[in-house]
Amino acid sequence: MAVYVRLLMINILSFAYAQSDVYVVIEETVELKCPYPSTSTSTTWFGPQIVSPISKGSTLYWNTKDKRISINGNQSIGQYNLQISRIKTSDLGIYRCSVNIEDISYQHEFSVIQGRPPTDLKILNVQSDNTITGTEGKELTLQCGVISGIPRPLLEWMHNGKTLTENRTDVLNYTFIPKYSDHLVKIFLYLFCGDAPRVYFRNKEKPVRITEGNQLTIICNGNGYPNPNNFTWTKKTELSGNLISNLPSLYINNVKRTDAGKYACEAVNMIGTGRKEIDLLVMYAPGVDIQYKNYTDDTKTRRLICNATGIPSIYNFHDWEHTSDYGNHIRFLSGSNDGILYLPDNAKDSKYQDNGYYKCTVDNKIPDINGNIKQNAQVYLDVKGKPFFVIDNTDTVFGEYHQSFSVAVNIFSNPKYTTLEIFDRNGGDINSGPHLKVIEDYTSIIDAFRGTRVHVKGYRITIRIENLTDEYLTEYTFNVLNDFGQSQHRLSVLRASPPDTPFNNFFIEYRDQDSAIWIEVQAFNNTINAGTSWTVHNLKFGQSYIFRLFARNRIGESNKTSEMFVTINRSNGTRNDVEITACDDIQETNIDSDYGQPVDSLCIDRSVNVQLNVSSSNSESSENDIDENHTFTKDVIVNSYEQLTDDQEPPLPYDALNQ
Repeated sequence: MAVYVRLLMINILSFAYAQSDVYVVIEETVELKCPYPSTSTSTTWFGPQIVSPISKGSTLYWNTKDKRISINGNQSIGQYNLQISRIKTSDLGIYRCSVNIEDISYQHEFSVIQGRPPTDLKILNVQSDNTITGTEGKELTLQCGVISGIPRPLLEWMHNGKTLTENRTDVLNYTFIPKYSDHLVKIFLYLFCGDAPRVYFRNKEKPVRITEGNQLTIICNGNGYPNPNNFTWTKKTELSGNLISNLPSLYINNVKRTDAGKYACEAVNMIGTGRKEIDLLVMYAPGVDIQYKNYTDDTKTRRLICNATGIPSIYNFHDWEHTSDYGNHIRFLSGSNDGILYLPDNAKDSKYQDNGYYKCTVDNKIPDINGNIKQNAQVYLDVKGKPFFVIDNTDTVFGEYHQSFSVAVNIFSNPKYTTLEIFDRNGGDINSGPHLKVIEDYTSIIDAFRGTRVHVKGYRITIRIENLTDEYLTEYTFNVLNDFGQSQHRLSVLRASPPDTPFNNFFIEYRDQDSAIWIEVQAFNNTINAGTSWTVHNLKFGQSYIFRLFARNRIGESNKTSEMFVTINRSNGTRNDVEITACDDIQETNIDSDYGQPVDSLCIDRSVNVQLNVSSSNSESSENDIDENHTFTKDVIVNSYEQLTDDQEPPLPYDALNQ
């Protein structure tokens, strides 16, 4: 018969055990500190009347929905302390922490007991007048008693600051042999109730609210007997509690948003430890960022989301601002109350005008460190589509014959056009040559974005012609193409030259005869009449002025006419004498109404007195012009083209110049 022997090996761990009582007050906070920190193994906590553990390491298993229970301590050094906030009677009982370190099981039991203060302290053998009678040389016993509390109080008899006897008992006796020198000596009875400190915050029981950048002071107070002699402040983190201060007051000079959180103050005396927590809420202006994506011009829904992060999280979103590449304001747009902006669904050929910067502005009524209430952020929205010829292009340009000349068109294209074609009226392709060059530039152009003229980034196509001849006086077609489509623009080049003396756009220049600075005044624009007139206001009495006339169009300026001298004189009558000195057959006019008729030439004597009304009803002035040295001269009318130039044949019109 075969016999099998089964060998069972049992590894028996060594065991270490300790126990302590913890006295608590209902609704206060208690932290049970396991005395066996370990980084090599986890600390396990067990509670009263349950078999399964409360926690292992930093993981809670038992009653995880009860936010009153947490694991605290500096876990980097193996501290896993069990904290119970707002303690209830159901929380009372035996708690145990267990740690296995190198085959030794360390356990510590905490008996959590509801404390009760002692009452009815009295000296039992005292007479009615608070005296005790003794006989010299015979033993005398002093006896005191108290109705005990939890924990048992410490009773102490003292004389001259020296402890005679003490004990944790309900009745304490002190026996001695009195001497004559003890007559009328006071002996004090002290009761130490064994009361751990009860911690409270002065006027700070609710969460503390403070704005970022301010100073913070929270004073921690502890009521106990004896008075607490040790205070610590800790800040609770996800893993542990960090030591902040060893002073009764928590002080932060410049509060930052990262200072927000839960703080705890502990007060310690010889009996025990009291603890209380308080929440610090740091209010700060919101940080702003915008969530968005770029679009193409055929996208239906285009949305930008403004995200704000601040305390308090109640935000006021202002209108969005749309600006150009160069910061020119385009429009304001209203978003939703929660910061969402939907761009209007405009016509397809105008969606390219949604390109640009979009700025979101928000506040929560809390200023930032610079005192600004409103905070903002902006992003550049990139909308891709076909190219467009912008509004600052023209259909007709004028060039001087046999002069160098440039034709330019401006294009907005995102992305850049891939194909550029330029044709003349006959369909011929315009390319660079010995007398013609096509130049492409990336530059600032002007367009109307959502009805507002703004500077945007675009492309300028320039045809540079060295010598403008008949072959270049034609119509040009510009065609640009990218992946999203194409656009065309037609432009005609016409012949032009500077104006003769003077025609079409008339301008006046005048100056004080003692000044070299000419002041320019424009008369009626684009006239085709043989003559025109204008008014010069606010000339000064006693001053002499010099006038001359010229014309201007887009090609250039005419020559200047001969100069006319006018002196403004003051008289004692109701009319002012204005002496006008003329030369080179320039006509003067005697005017008593806004626009009178010219009179015959008076150049024989080279001067004439002209009477001018100065009635205030016909004067033009401003508040700054009302001065005794100023006159409100009614007007000075200069005569027609023929009278000014003595030329009876006006110049011929320019070729096709109609604007």
